[in-house]
Amino acid sequence: RLVFSGNLKVSQRDALRDYESYTSVAAGVRLTGYYRPGPVGDAASPWSTSFGVDYVTTDYDDNGDPGLPSAAPVREENRWNLVLSTDIPLSTDWSLVADVNYADNASNIELFEYDSWGVGLGVAFTF
Repeated sequence: RLVFSGNLKVSQRDALRDYESYTSVAAGVRLTGYYRPGPVGDAASPWSTSFGVDYVTTDYDDNGDPGLPSAAPVREENRWNLVLSTDIPLSTDWSLVADVNYADNASNIELFEYDSWGVGLGVAFTF
């Protein structure tokens, strides 16, 4: 079974300092597959694997960051996030959760450009 989902999120942060305040718009899509791979884990529950892509654009309110020259432009960022995750049921209540994610952040101010990788391993309890 495959499930396709999407989301749209608008958020605004009003901080004490304008250079920390921003408006952000995010859009994302996910494709999740449910399957039974074999004798590993709880045979009664399907595994699931998801792949997701998010795009986030953020516009800051002011350029008054004390770490930047006063002539610096108002900060704007565009970030892509990629996520691959798998949920492996161990019993009817417990699951092992593993994920890998990548982010690529572009900014009109070079100091705020980056890319990063992350790996996670955890457990989930359903009640």
